[in-house]
Amino acid sequence: MEEHTERPIPSPEQDFVTIENEHLEQEHPSTPTSVMSTSVQPAQPATAVQTEKEQLPQLQIVNEEQAFTADMPQYMAQWKLDQAGFNYNMVAVFGSQSTGKSTLLNRLFGTQFDVMDESRRQQTTKGIWISRGQGMNVLIMDVEGTDGRERGEDQDFERKSALFSLATSEVILVNLWEHQVGLYQGANMGLLKTVFEVNLQLFQAQKNQEKTLLLFVIRDHVGTTPLSNLQATLQTDLERIWYSLSKPEGLEDCKITDYFDFMYTTLPHKILMPEKFDDEVAKLRTRFTEPKDPNFVFQPNYSRRVPADGLHVYCSSIWEKIMSNKDLDLPTQQELLAQYRCDEIASAVLATFVGQFADLRRLLENGDVNADLGSIMSSARTEALKLFDKDASRYHPEVYKRKRQELLANANTQLFGYFSMQLRNAHKRAMQLFTDKLTTDLKGHSYNFVEVVKVTREKAIDYFVEVAKAIQLPETDWEFANEQQQLESEIEERAMEARTAELRKAEKQLEKQLERSIAEPISLALNQPSQDMWHKVIVIFRNAIEGGRDSLIQRAKSFNSSNDELDVAVLSMERRSWKLLRKKVDEETADAMLLLKLRTRFEEQFRYDDQGLPRVWKPEDDIDGHFQRARSETLQLLPLFSHIALKDEDADFSIANDENFDFGATLDILSEAKQREISTRFKRESDAFYLEAKRSVVATTAKVPYWVVVLLVVLGWNEFITIVTSPLYLMLFIIFGSTGYLIWGLNLTGPVMRVGHVVYNEGSRMIREKVTEGLDRAKDQDGTGRRYHLTDDQTADLKAMWRKAFEIYDAPCRKPNGTANGNGVAHSGSEGKSGGMLGGYFGKKKPVHDVEEDYVANGSVTASTEILDHYSGQQVKEALWTLCWAEHPDALLLRLLRARKWDVEKALLMGNNIMKWRLDNHVDEIIKMGEKGLRAKYEAANPGKGGKQWDYQMTSGKSYLSGPDRLDRTYTVINVHHHKKEDQPLDMLRRWTILIMETTRLYMAFPCETGSILFNMKQFALSNMDFEYVKFLISCFEAYYPECLGVCLLHGAPWVFGAVWKLIAPLLDPVVAQKVHFTHTNEDLHQFIAPENLPAEFGGTKNFKYIYEVPRDENGFADVPNKDELFAKKKQLEEEFEKVTREWATTMGSTPELDKERDELAKEHRKVVIALDPVVRADTHYHRKGYVRVENGRLIRDWQNGDGEVDLTERI
Repeated sequence: MEEHTERPIPSPEQDFVTIENEHLEQEHPSTPTSVMSTSVQPAQPATAVQTEKEQLPQLQIVNEEQAFTADMPQYMAQWKLDQAGFNYNMVAVFGSQSTGKSTLLNRLFGTQFDVMDESRRQQTTKGIWISRGQGMNVLIMDVEGTDGRERGEDQDFERKSALFSLATSEVILVNLWEHQVGLYQGANMGLLKTVFEVNLQLFQAQKNQEKTLLLFVIRDHVGTTPLSNLQATLQTDLERIWYSLSKPEGLEDCKITDYFDFMYTTLPHKILMPEKFDDEVAKLRTRFTEPKDPNFVFQPNYSRRVPADGLHVYCSSIWEKIMSNKDLDLPTQQELLAQYRCDEIASAVLATFVGQFADLRRLLENGDVNADLGSIMSSARTEALKLFDKDASRYHPEVYKRKRQELLANANTQLFGYFSMQLRNAHKRAMQLFTDKLTTDLKGHSYNFVEVVKVTREKAIDYFVEVAKAIQLPETDWEFANEQQQLESEIEERAMEARTAELRKAEKQLEKQLERSIAEPISLALNQPSQDMWHKVIVIFRNAIEGGRDSLIQRAKSFNSSNDELDVAVLSMERRSWKLLRKKVDEETADAMLLLKLRTRFEEQFRYDDQGLPRVWKPEDDIDGHFQRARSETLQLLPLFSHIALKDEDADFSIANDENFDFGATLDILSEAKQREISTRFKRESDAFYLEAKRSVVATTAKVPYWVVVLLVVLGWNEFITIVTSPLYLMLFIIFGSTGYLIWGLNLTGPVMRVGHVVYNEGSRMIREKVTEGLDRAKDQDGTGRRYHLTDDQTADLKAMWRKAFEIYDAPCRKPNGTANGNGVAHSGSEGKSGGMLGGYFGKKKPVHDVEEDYVANGSVTASTEILDHYSGQQVKEALWTLCWAEHPDALLLRLLRARKWDVEKALLMGNNIMKWRLDNHVDEIIKMGEKGLRAKYEAANPGKGGKQWDYQMTSGKSYLSGPDRLDRTYTVINVHHHKKEDQPLDMLRRWTILIMETTRLYMAFPCETGSILFNMKQFALSNMDFEYVKFLISCFEAYYPECLGVCLLHGAPWVFGAVWKLIAPLLDPVVAQKVHFTHTNEDLHQFIAPENLPAEFGGTKNFKYIYEVPRDENGFADVPNKDELFAKKKQLEEEFEKVTREWATTMGSTPELDKERDELAKEHRKVVIALDPVVRADTHYHRKGYVRVENGRLIRDWQNGDGEVDLTERI
């Protein structure tokens, strides 16, 4: 009798399957709820097999409704067989229902299959169950028993389960009772016939290759009939069944032993002889566990060769074929399994393989050439194939080999992309190497162009070939001949371009040499006109051109030029040289020069005698005759100068014509009309010489009458006495008289008049410049010169400034050994001079002094690139972005350009001075320290006094921001009567002023990019005067915060300030000076600021009184959770803006797409900077009052004057 126990509580695996079943029921209501189920059996009583059992789960792979489970992979993992490969075996059991099959399996393999309830004698095993044997890599299939009353006459499932068991199992246990031997139905001979038929269907093409072992276990053997007799009876019955089968064609003579091996064993009665039963079961177990056992059942020829990780797919496909009643060809199924699993393995391997190259792909796409790419690709491909071989080599050999080739092809296809990118990058790098090397070598004074190109070309090609060969992989058909040919072609084109450029360069050098060689000789020849003048010119030109031709031919040969190219080059040089000669001739025969030559010749003929001595005309001299002869001879030179006349010896001289050059036309110099015009002008000038000669004759003969002298003495006596008796008049008379006599005596009248003429012209120019400056300022006030109102010239200046700025940003610091300032940047050592952070006040190295004078004298830079002596280009660039804050960078540069009248060099110098000033004075650190931090610093530097001085600055109402003016500019009130110079050190005033100015910049948003100042001068006394601070304030607006001051209002100022202003104004930049206005009454003030935005003390209606809000105990910084992401984004936007701006600055003409992209980047940058402002700026009085705040990444202004909140975030 078989034992019986109740089922235990379902395991977690059962719960999982139950959930799945419920899901299936919802989708397919007609499906029985028991489609998939699992059961963990209770532990059986201890046997000889083992004393302690694992709790191995069991799985119903085919239920009673003939549905195959999807849970097999999970259970393979639980059984620890999913990675077993071929190191596992499968056993199935056949037998009638209720014959103790499950009991046998549980005792033999330590499984926990359900056993029959003896009291009810009903079917226990339904469908097909599977579990792993205890302590062995063996899968045990418990197949539903045959001849059960539950199935009745339906034998379909018996055939299907037999077919499935043969297709998957190596050993079939046939369980039968001793008394059933010799019976047909009782001994399951009908079932065995089915097994034989199925076997022929499965293995008809694998005769003697894969066999199945049928192990007959004869139960309840009492020993009266020997095993040999029982074996003979069963063997005879089996062979008789075999021969009765209808065999397929070609297998008519096959034997049963071609497909099956047989073993027979007996077991005693389990109930009557329990101890002996357990002993025999233990002995039978050794056949499954001990390979040395002579009856070991798991022989190699029984294996189905299905890897463990593919068993689920294999079994599922087998059952699907069985259920569809299709012919089941086991070898084909094994191939299909191999294809499925190999494809699955290959996909996973390929995905891992491709993922390894993600970073490398980005580098290659950015143009990098990876020297190790070949080894990287080779090792990655080898590793991928190893991974594939590890899991896929266990499957069907032919399929495995084919899929391995496919994987190799796919991997090669992937790698070919990197191969192509590497070739492309190597191509670019080779071209760059060729170009750079060629350019460097061609800068030498002497070189052989052909040799240079040859060597450089070989190096570039060798580099490309070396890179290409390094990435060629075995088992590929990759070639790079086409790419190499394309590279060689491009190198040839580049070489030809360089050759053409060098030829042109050589031609220009020769032209310059020729121009220098002919300039002076031709000038001398034309200044001494004669009939052979042009012959001399042609001889000079021929001599020069011969030397130039020889030099050109010598240079051209070094370029390997052909004879035709030499002829063309020589002819081109001759034409250009002739044009140079004509240019020189045209200069010498210009109207003024030609008139000078004619006048010189005329003077030589008329004013000098044959010995070259000046003529002194006498009344008896024939002035008219001399004049006519001299002028006639001089006018004869005009036809000579009008045409280049070639003499007989120059008849062979000519230069070939083309469509752009007519040699004959170049011989004509002066037209007839021009000759008549010059002749007329010369005659008028020569008339002056004639009149001069006539006057000189009259002067030598005329005498002053005596009475005239007497009359002058009489009439001028009073004036003479006045001069003699007055020291002032006498001194002036002596000075001017002496000066006039010296000028006349030294014949300096002409030079003095020319100097006076130059002074007059220079004065006129200065007046015109002042007028132009006024017009420029008027244009700026009308909105021009701003980012949205730029002329083409202003845009060009802005681009030029960006280009110069990039030159500085790309440069390193030129003084690497300089000291380091507080920012850790190279410094020239001006820490003490500029005051460093808060000057010498905190350091106590020296007393407070005029930091600004020291800075102007020793700290500022005098050339746009001199800043590199103090800081690196990278640090200057970072300072620029900090200076911009949330402003569009163009707006900052345009401020500088407007402040320096669009002089790019001066504007860049100003910008560099600003950035150096900010770095030297640690402006960013002042912003971060804020009011609370600065107070703590001053208190620490001067305990008991420094903090009180700072508190007075903040609480006295000396200065505060009050609201917008009529143009929406934020204005700052400065109550001068609260200021006393001795109340605080100048250094504190400066840092306090910087903090206020930087706070004011929060309110400066497009289109209001400036601020205003209202100086309340009422109650002013001399004790309030502080020239040092005023000078610092003026320098800030003029030099360090340019174009940030909209208007400066001096309200109620004493009359003396008007006089002082007249003295100071001429010393200031006109742009700054014209922004200052004096208001004497409240009505004057209301023209600039509306009454509703003014406190009552200025005649306004605003209910406002300055009360300082003391800083909180916290550090004054707001928490920005995503600040790291924002800082990273800020840096990214700055890099992108710089990249686009570099392209924009080097592109001529209109660039609407680039303009739009730059504006979008600047807008996004402003948003990020505003969001980060609470991190880098300590809160101020105005933050604590709510006048300005950053809220959810938005910059909000709220003066609380009824206008409501204003969002400044998008105003750029």
